[in-house]
Amino acid sequence: VVATGIQSVASLQELALHNADDFPIEWVINTEPLKKYMGVFTMDPTHGVLQPEQDQLVRVAFLPNEPIEYKATLNVFVSPPRTETTGNVEEGEALAPDESKPYLSLRLKGHGTVPKLNFDRREIVLPIVPLGIRSRCLFYIVNEGYESLEVKYRLPTDNIRIPLTINFPEGQQLGITKPKIPVEIFFQSSQKASSFCAKIEFLDNDAGCYSLPVSGTTDNCVLTTHHYLHYNDEFYTLDGDPVQLTEKEEEGPAGEVGAAPSVKTGSVSHQSVAGYGGQDTSQAEFLVRWMNANVLRNQMDHFPQDLVNSNGRYLYEMIEFLSGKSVPQKGRGGVDGTASSFRSNDKGGKGKNREMVKINQLMSQYEQLLLFLKTHGALLASVRPEHFLSSEQYLRYMQSLNAGITRRQVEKTFYHKSMEAWLSCILQTIKIFLLNRITYKTFKTLPGMTDSVDVPVSGPVGEDLETTTTGDVKKEVCVELQGALDSRGLGDSNVYSVAESILLRWLNFHFWRANNDRYPPRKVVCFDRDLEDSVVLSVVIASHVPTCQAVQLLRNPCSSLEHFEENAFRIVAALQEIGLSYPIQPADIMSSPQPKDMLLFVMFLYMNLPHYVPKTVIVFSTMLGVHMTKNIELTNPSKKAITYNVSLQGSSDFSIKEDTIKIEPKQTVSFPVEFTSRFSRMVESQIVFTSRREGNVHAAAMVFKLRSKCTGRKPRKTIPVSAVLYEIGTVDIEVENPFNE
Repeated sequence: VVATGIQSVASLQELALHNADDFPIEWVINTEPLKKYMGVFTMDPTHGVLQPEQDQLVRVAFLPNEPIEYKATLNVFVSPPRTETTGNVEEGEALAPDESKPYLSLRLKGHGTVPKLNFDRREIVLPIVPLGIRSRCLFYIVNEGYESLEVKYRLPTDNIRIPLTINFPEGQQLGITKPKIPVEIFFQSSQKASSFCAKIEFLDNDAGCYSLPVSGTTDNCVLTTHHYLHYNDEFYTLDGDPVQLTEKEEEGPAGEVGAAPSVKTGSVSHQSVAGYGGQDTSQAEFLVRWMNANVLRNQMDHFPQDLVNSNGRYLYEMIEFLSGKSVPQKGRGGVDGTASSFRSNDKGGKGKNREMVKINQLMSQYEQLLLFLKTHGALLASVRPEHFLSSEQYLRYMQSLNAGITRRQVEKTFYHKSMEAWLSCILQTIKIFLLNRITYKTFKTLPGMTDSVDVPVSGPVGEDLETTTTGDVKKEVCVELQGALDSRGLGDSNVYSVAESILLRWLNFHFWRANNDRYPPRKVVCFDRDLEDSVVLSVVIASHVPTCQAVQLLRNPCSSLEHFEENAFRIVAALQEIGLSYPIQPADIMSSPQPKDMLLFVMFLYMNLPHYVPKTVIVFSTMLGVHMTKNIELTNPSKKAITYNVSLQGSSDFSIKEDTIKIEPKQTVSFPVEFTSRFSRMVESQIVFTSRREGNVHAAAMVFKLRSKCTGRKPRKTIPVSAVLYEIGTVDIEVENPFNE
C-alpha cells in the first residue's frame, strides 16, 4: 500500500541464507540498483560471513510511494571455492567475495496500491421470504491496505420501500490485525409484496466510497417463495384464517431467534440430478411436464438447456399463450435463432466482435423480456439479462467487464443463477397471467358453491313454469358457505395471495360439504403436507363428480408409504375416469410434494372441476309410452375445432346415437338426445361432454341432467263393449309387452 504518513507499515519478506560448505563464506548483496527507488525497498543485512552450517535471515521491506509496479534485480556475490592454488588463509577466515561473476540474482517485485475496501462477493442476493419474515445474508468486508479504519456505511434513502438494516457482529474496526470483518444485512417488510435492487455504500476516512449491489424480494405467493416454503418446513408453522406463517422460536446457526429459515434458504445445496452444471433440476421436472401439457406448442425435454439453446423461445410461447400478448422485440436478436454458444475459429478481433454483437443483441432482447414481465407485476429483482445466456456467452460477457476473471470463477456461480433465472421467470409468468385470474368475483359465482352436492347451476329447462314456481321463498345459506364466500381477510395472509387463499377456502368448503363423516374433519392450510395423503383431493373430486368410482374410499390414516402411494394412484385414476387430462404422477402427490407443484394442480382442479356441476336440468315432459327427442345446442367460439366424447350415465330410457361430436370453429351443432317414456315415476340420467385434448387446447367439460316428467297416460287401445243392462258379460283383452325386456 502506498505510504500515506508516518505510521505507514512496510510489507516484509524474509530470505534465508545457509552455508553448506566446510569453510566460512563471505557474502554480499549489491544494493546499487535500489538507489533509484529511494526508500521503497530496504534490505538488512546486505553482507556478512557465514560459518559452516550457519544460517542468516535477510529481511526485505517494501514501502511504495506511488501506485505503480516496482522491479529490481540484485546480484549476490560469495567467496570463491577453495583450490590447491589458494594462498595461505588462516583457519576460520573467509575468502573475499568474487565480484567478477554473481553467485545468483535476486529479483524484487512489488506493486504499490492505494488503500481500499473489498468484499467477498460481487453482489448480495437476499433470500426470498414471505411478508413480515426477516431475510438475512452474511458477507465479509476485506481490508486491502488500511492500517486502522472504522468502516462507515450508507443505506438506500428510501427506507420505507427498502427497509434494510445492517449489523456488524465483530464491530466496524478494520486494521493490520483485522484483515476482514463480517457484516449482516437484514430485510423485512410486512406492508406489501415488493422486489428491489439497491446499493449499500461503505465509506473510509478519505471520502472513498465502495458500493455493493443488493437485491431482495418479499411476497405472499407460493410461486415466489417456494424455496423458502419447501426447504424450511421444520422452521415455521401455518395457522389461522387468513393463514399466517410464523417462524418457530428456535435458535438458528447465528444464535438468533428466527434467523434459521432465511439462512438455510440462502445456503441450501442440492445434489446433481440432470447434470446442468451440478444443479438439482428435479424441482423443475413437474413444471416442464405442466408446460408441455398446457401451454407449449413444441415439446421441451431438457430444462433449462432447451430454453438457453432456443434463446428463450419456450418462455415467449408460454407468455403469448397465457396473456394473449407478444413481448416487444428490439433489434434483430429475435427468438428464432437456435445457436447459443459461439465457437468461432477466427481468433482475431473480427470473430470476437461478432460474438459480442450477438451477445449484446441477446442482452437487449432479455432486457425487454424482463421489462415486460415486471411491467405486468412480476417480482424479478435478482434476475439479470446475462443470466439467460449460455455458459460460454456469460463467460465472454463477464470477461468483457472484468478482464482478469477466470472460467472457474464464472462457472462457480453461473449454473445456479441461470437455472434460478429461468425458473423464476416461468413461475412469475404463471402467477401474473394465470393465478391472478382467480378473483373473488369469479369465486362467488363458481358452480358448485352451494349447500348440497350435484345442484345444477341454473333451473330446469323444458318444464311448465306454472308447475315449477315455488314462490319467492329465499333459502337460508349455511354458515360454512357464508364463511367460504366472505371476502374479509382474503388479502391478509402473509404467505398466500388472494387467489391462493380462495383456493384454500374452495378446498376446505368442498371437503366439508362432501365428506359426510367418512374422514376426520381437517382444515387445509398449505398445499403440500395437507394434501399428500390425497384424502382432501379425493373428497373435492367426489363433491363435483359424485359418480366417480375411483375416489369412493381411500386409505386413512396413511401409516406407510404404500398407503400414500395407493391413494395417489386413485387420484390419477379418478382424473382419467372423468376425462381430465393432467400430467401428474403419484410421486408428485405423495412423499413431500413441492408447494408450487401442488398449487398448480389445485389451480387446475379449481378451473376444471366446477364444469362437472350440471349446467341445468333438461326436462322431458311427455305422455307415458311416447318417444321424444330433444336437441342440445353446442357452440364453439374458439378458432380451433373441438372434439367431445359423449357419455350417458343413469336411466337407460335416455339414449344417444353417437358418442363423439366435432364442432368446427365459430360453429353451432345440435346434439340429439332421445327418450322413451316407460314409467310414470320420474327417471333421471346425465349426459357428459368431455373434450379430447389436441395439443395444448383443452375445452371445458359440460354436464346436463336429464329428467323425465309424465304428463298423463294415453290409452294404447280402445275396446268397445256391447252388453245387456244388468247382465254380466265377459270381454277378452290381449295384453302385449311393448318393451324389449
